[in-house]
Amino acid sequence: ASALGMDKPRTLSIFRDAGLFVPDFQVAVKSDFAHGAEKIFRDAARRFSLPLVVKPADHGSSVGVTIVKTKKDLSRAVTEALRYSHEIMFQKYIRGREMTCGVLEQSDGSVLSLPPIEIVPRKSEFYDYASKYADGGSDHIIPPPDMSAKKIQELQNMAAKAHRLIGAAGMSRTDFIMDAKGRPYVLEINTIPGMTPTSLLPQAAAALGLTTRQIADVVVNKVRGSVATRYSFRDRKIDVLVRAQESDRASVEDIRRLIVNPGSGAPVELASVADVVATTGPSEIHRADQRRVAIISANLRDIDLG
Repeated sequence: ASALGMDKPRTLSIFRDAGLFVPDFQVAVKSDFAHGAEKIFRDAARRFSLPLVVKPADHGSSVGVTIVKTKKDLSRAVTEALRYSHEIMFQKYIRGREMTCGVLEQSDGSVLSLPPIEIVPRKSEFYDYASKYADGGSDHIIPPPDMSAKKIQELQNMAAKAHRLIGAAGMSRTDFIMDAKGRPYVLEINTIPGMTPTSLLPQAAAALGLTTRQIADVVVNKVRGSVATRYSFRDRKIDVLVRAQESDRASVEDIRRLIVNPGSGAPVELASVADVVATTGPSEIHRADQRRVAIISANLRDIDLG
């Protein structure tokens, strides 16, 4: 589900086919621009009109995203997007209010939709990287002002539907843009949303009185076929939570041997697991029989093992 969630053209196609509103888009790959760049630019400007959006097809945090306002800026925007991916998207620009809505999936399979949040960028004209991560980059308003209960419910239902459509588990957060007529368009879904005190999903959960620990409890209780194990590393402990994509449980030894460094793709020994988790965050691991396993969370902290 996380891999699918990062593939924006595929997820948007799934959402569109299921009846959710998505901005119109087209995809191009790097090799397309070798001999036909000008035609691609003309076709995109004709199809979507200006302004339009250019973005990498498989990245997050608004990295490489440009709102193109003039034809002469198309080439620069494409060059910027291609820095991050060989596949990019041209997308219709929807002018409106930026919204996000998180969901938590409970152990019985029911989905709890969190209150929507309106995001008001302060650093840029849209919710770009600086607006997301810089101090004072944006305001987060819960619930969005002047939004009816019916419209809030519509956003929550759409977020829950998006969550189920891609097979997400535990939690997710879906981003929207709401146009002047109040129509919400799905921009993307994040299956591993940030969990810091200033992140969006924890803020929405806090509006319902839920703590970050309680969110983690909901996710952990939902994880199917999961195993929790503990590794000692000098004076530290790593709690690793994994979810098997198949019914078989990954053994502790499988996990210990086969944690993969996302940067190099190579397995690392237990002696360097702490460094991998600390520097790269959640990693992807594989069982010896190549069954895929995704780490839901990995928490590294100093502790007296006693």
